[in-house]
Amino acid sequence: MSMSSTGDTYLNDKACVEFISQIAGCITYCDGSTDNSTSEKEVIMVSVLDDFQPKVCYIKLVEPPNTKADGTVAAIDAAFDEFEMPDYKNKTIGFCSDGAS
Repeated sequence: MSMSSTGDTYLNDKACVEFISQIAGCITYCDGSTDNSTSEKEVIMVSVLDDFQPKVCYIKLVEPPNTKADGTVAAIDAAFDEFEMPDYKNKTIGFCSDGAS
């Protein structure tokens, strides 16, 4: 898949993941929040360059096994594994999280 064939938008998360799997590097973002049922959620996103333009792609909203660092990492790993991208760490050139607790 060439970068020029991705178009201006991604129709769904799978199209975004396919695009990310073809590039050399991305920045992974995660941000946690607690919903009204006190269930912790993490949103997983990546930022990439597409034809020298930045794009932010939503990967998945996940519920980590716990709210500690190992739980967040496990949730991120599981999100990328679900899209058959176990090598995402090799393509990650940056990481950002809210670091609230």
